[in-house]
Amino acid sequence: MATKTVEDVKKEFLFSGITIAQWAKKYGYSYHQVQNVLSGRSQNTRGKSHEIAILLGIKEGVIIKNY
Repeated sequence: MATKTVEDVKKEFLFSGITIAQWAKKYGYSYHQVQNVLSGRSQNTRGKSHEIAILLGIKEGVIIKNY
């Protein structure tokens, strides 16, 4: 599976008319957590930022709940 760039994800938000805040709320994350992933302030190596990056499609990996 090919990963997306941050620019691809931002274009998808614009194309669909969904805000970052709406996406974050739908998936149970805060706006700031998602914004940190998209801006590069987060390394996306573990925890919530890892999950967000995978859900947005900018990183390959798995999400293990209740670990």
